[in-house]
Amino acid sequence: WMPERFAALADRLILNDALEVVWIGDERERERIDAIRAQMTQPSANLAGRLAWSDTLEMIRGSAIVITNDSAPLHAADHLGKKTIALFGPTDPAKYGPQRSPSGILFKGIACSPCEQAQCRYGHRHCLTDITVEDVYRRAKDLLEDSVDHDTPRVLVARLDRIGDVALSFPAVAAIRQKFPHARITWLVRPAARELAERCPDSDEVIEYDYAAGGRHG
Repeated sequence: WMPERFAALADRLILNDALEVVWIGDERERERIDAIRAQMTQPSANLAGRLAWSDTLEMIRGSAIVITNDSAPLHAADHLGKKTIALFGPTDPAKYGPQRSPSGILFKGIACSPCEQAQCRYGHRHCLTDITVEDVYRRAKDLLEDSVDHDTPRVLVARLDRIGDVALSFPAVAAIRQKFPHARITWLVRPAARELAERCPDSDEVIEYDYAAGGRHG
């Protein structure tokens, strides 16, 4: 995942949720983590390279949530029963994802993934870049608040047409929100309409679907 997104996510968790952020890893990752911390507005602790494995396990055990794209802390946290968010790009979450907390998997599943290749043959790595800070933050909030309720209505508003049609759908979405105030409302739109759909005051999430010939999901 991108350093600037890790930085933005950490800041949101500190500012909005009063969490303390601690970075872990081996000595080789210490400098990389410091570069992420330099992009943050809030203080955080870098313990990369300073913990024995037993200490790392205790750090994980005492955490509220673990967010990672590395398999070792992922499976350690999952084994310890901790709330875990696992970011997956080219690797297959069905093979390598957490077993106890599959709700923590974030995987966009574009047409070419999981390719299980370290280097993207197309040079774009959309499998990772499509995972936004908002995606991870919302999933973290759900897990922290235990708010994933399968009895809550989940509504998908599919408007795979032009911007005008999306705009004309705003009153319908408002009516859904009025009828089901606690529903999770998700838009499915073409890339050109994403920014407009994100401005709808009654939506919780926007999924971009580029299904045109030559499109990402074609």
